[in-house]
Amino acid sequence: MPVSTFGRLRISRSLACGALAAAAIFSARRACALDATWTASGAGNWVDGVNWSTNPLVPDSAGDTALFPTPTAAPIINIDASIT
Repeated sequence: MPVSTFGRLRISRSLACGALAAAAIFSARRACALDATWTASGAGNWVDGVNWSTNPLVPDSAGDTALFPTPTAAPIINIDASIT
């Protein structure tokens, strides 16, 4: 049975709305500054969210604060991204 023009229009509109919603979600930036505490017990990469109290977010923007509690040993932190 052929699909009517109305049916195609509904499908196209649904796909367009879904694409716009996905784009809004994935392109959204944080509106507030981030205060993150380093939680890794040893060495780690800066951009790995699991190393921060704000997982999955990492402090990588102007205005963000990275806090480092007194470690039991000096950790090695690899800053493996362009941090502003």
